Amino acid sequence: GTTCGQCQAGTYSAEQASTFCLSCIPETSARPDLWMSIMRLKGVRTFVPTQGATSKEACGCMGGALLLDGDCVPCSLGMTCFGMDDMELLPAYFARADRPTFVWRCHSDQRRCPGGRPGTCASNRENTSLVCTSCIAGTTPADDGSCKACSGADEFRIILIGFLLFSALCMVY
Repeated sequence: GTTCGQCQAGTYSAEQASTFCLSCIPETSARPDLWMSIMRLKGVRTFVPTQGATSKEACGCMGGALLLDGDCVPCSLGMTCFGMDDMELLPAYFARADRPTFVWRCHSDQRRCPGGRPGTCASNRENTSLVCTSCIAGTTPADDGSCKACSGADEFRIILIGFLLFSALCMVY
């Protein structure tokens, strides 16, 4: 006969004491080994496998994987994946918010990329530029990797360079 009990890890059932449990793994998953029925440990960013899951919402990615577009994908270099869709980038790495698995290393000045959530750059840096290279309008690179407001001296230099270039062009013609 059949017995009632908790669903095994990796399965769930919305009915208590069910004799039938459903798999957490979507049929279209490219990486079924990264799926599990999981629960978040209270007070920490860690998910652990669990038995007795009562809904599909308890199914997700194990630590070391990220839920992206409905499937679990392995964590990339420069990322820490806690499980489900909870991840962050390590310092000196950058990924755009809309493409979190395309991770870039910030080579020239690692302070531009503080890590954290995808799309995070040092203060006043464009988070749409590749590895936070650009400062937002009206700012200039600072020594600490961030960008600071332009001073009058910075604006004067830009105007002077523009004037000199214009003068040089006039002399050529």
